Amino acid sequence: MSNAYFRPSLAKLLGLRCGPKCQIRKNIYYDGHRRLVIGKNVFLNRHAYIDSSGGITIGDNVRFGPEVMLITGDHHMGDSEMRAGEMFKKPIVIEDGCWIGTRAVITAGVTIGRGSIVSAGAVVLRSMPANFLIAGNPARPVSQLVREHNDA
Repeated sequence: MSNAYFRPSLAKLLGLRCGPKCQIRKNIYYDGHRRLVIGKNVFLNRHAYIDSSGGITIGDNVRFGPEVMLITGDHHMGDSEMRAGEMFKKPIVIEDGCWIGTRAVITAGVTIGRGSIVSAGAVVLRSMPANFLIAGNPARPVSQLVREHNDA
C-alpha cells in the first residue's frame, strides 16, 4: 500500500470521513477534521491548510493543487479600536469534479459549483456557479466551461 493510500486509512481511524480512492499527500494542516467530509477519488495535495471547524464538504473526483487554503472561520468587522470583531464560522462546499489550483484560498460560506476550476492564486469570497473557470482576487467567474470533455 503506497503512502498516498495509507494516509486516508490512518485519517479514518482518527475520525476523518473520506471515500474510497482518496489520496492525501504529506504536510496537510487540519483544524476540526471531524467536520470534514471528503468524497471518493479526491486528491489533497501537499501543504493544504484546511480549517473545517465550520464544516467542509468536498465532493467526488475533486483535485487540489499544492498549498490550497480552505478557511471556514471569519470575523465580523469591529469598531476602529479593534477591526477584527466577533468570530463566526460558515461551511464550505466544493461540489463534484472541481479542480482547485495551487495557492487558491476559499473562504467561509462559499460553495464552488460542480465541475468548476478555481485558478491558481484565486481568492474566493463568494459562491461560484457550476462549470466555470474562476479566477482573480477577489475571484469571479471568468468563462463558462464545456460540460463534457471528449478526446475524439
